[in-house]
Parts: sequence; structure tokens; C-alpha cells
Amino acid sequence: MNSKHAILFFFVLISIGTHGQEVFINGTQGNRRLTWEDFAGQVDKRSAFAAFTWWDMNYRYSSVQFNGDTAILMGLMIKLEFNSNRSWIKKGKESDNLLIHEQGHFDIGLLCLLDLMRTFDSTIFFRSDFATKPGLLFRTSLEKYQALSLKYDAETDHSKNQRRQIKWDLFLNNELQRSVRK
Repeated sequence: MNSKHAILFFFVLISIGTHGQEVFINGTQGNRRLTWEDFAGQVDKRSAFAAFTWWDMNYRYSSVQFNGDTAILMGLMIKLEFNSNRSWIKKGKESDNLLIHEQGHFDIGLLCLLDLMRTFDSTIFFRSDFATKPGLLFRTSLEKYQALSLKYDAETDHSKNQRRQIKWDLFLNNELQRSVRK
């Protein structure tokens, strides 16, 4: 891991620890770079792809406090988890470039997590919408970042277009740094 990535992940970990966010990889809490050992899922032999990254995200809150018509979500926690059981790599296809590409998919999940936290923090919930609005915000954010992941694959040709991959690596790194500073 180069020093830029180490610094970036340090700041992501700090923001995660202070804002009710959790990141898990292989069942262990904490953010780090992915390794091929993390990809333990059953390979989809019908897939044209060499590897597949799957992350899960959920949110919860412990209670709601009301202040007049305003609802405050207490104990809000957003969790991002790299799903090792659904992420896979075809034997013999492991390469540094492909791992960087798959890391990009997980980084998109981190961007989603940080965006969701900002969205929840800046949204005013009311008695009339506190039961439905969080779910709508969550689904909207997931759809946005799932679309970004599809665009990432299309533009990089699943890591085969190295020129575009490098541009995306820079973009994702810059977006993570910008998101952490917000």
C-alpha cells in the first residue's frame, strides 16, 4: 500500500469511527485494502468476468425522539460489508491490475456509505415521514452507486482498459478524499 492510500484509509477509518458507520471485511471490523484471499465465494463459471465483488449495506437506528413535529433518529448506524461469500475470482486470473479494479468496486461502496451518512445527517425527518423517508433515502443512494459501479465496469472494460482504469482510480481516490473532508 502506498502512502497516499494509507493516509486516505486512515482518514476514512477516523470518519467511520465518529459518525456511526461500520466497515467489515471478512467478518472483521475495519477498512483495509482487499486481497485475493477475501474472495471466497463460489465462482460463477458461466460468467464472462474473471472476478466479482459484492458488498452489502444496511442501516439501523435504535429509537426515535420527537421534538414537536421533528423526528430525530437516535443511534443511527450505517454498515458496509464486503461479502466474501458472494465475491469470487476465477482460478489463474488473479492479477494486481484486476485486484485494483475490484478494490474500486468496494471503494464505490465506501463512497455510498459516506454519502448516506451525510444525507442522513443533513435531512430533517418529521413525525409524518420518519418511518418511510430513511428507506427512500437509502434506496436512492444505493441505486446511484450501483449505477456508478456499472459505469465503472463499462468504461474500464472490467479492468482491461488500463488508461480508463487509471483515470477511474484517480477519480475514486479523489472522491474518497473529498468525501472524508466534508
